Amino acid sequence: MTISPYLNETITQIDADGIRVIRARLGLTQEQLATHVGVSIDTIKSWESGRRTPAPDARAKLVYLSRPNVYRAATSYEKLRDTAQQYDADAIAYELAGDTERSEMAVKVARSLHKMADSVERDMVGPRA
Repeated sequence: MTISPYLNETITQIDADGIRVIRARLGLTQEQLATHVGVSIDTIKSWESGRRTPAPDARAKLVYLSRPNVYRAATSYEKLRDTAQQYDADAIAYELAGDTERSEMAVKVARSLHKMADSVERDMVGPRA
């Protein structure tokens, strides 16, 4: 599972108390949470006691379970940025190949995707300073 920087920022804030809160909010037993996250019940117990911390992919699953909108926004943001960057690269390639029309079209698409990604980012973390 690829972890976006914005999702990673959210998941690094999950500690032992946070895991207990997530589980309680979802109304799950330790065993049920273990099943949803794909780990053993002993792993959940060690997380909740603070003896161990979840790996990034397990934290991402916890965020997905507890805050699916944050998870979806972060992954959407990453997809938009990746696609916009691909169009940026395509624009350069078309320009180098002498295809100005396709280059201009790729630039327009890239700008539009970057604007959409900026909008998603503002919704996730607030406006840039």
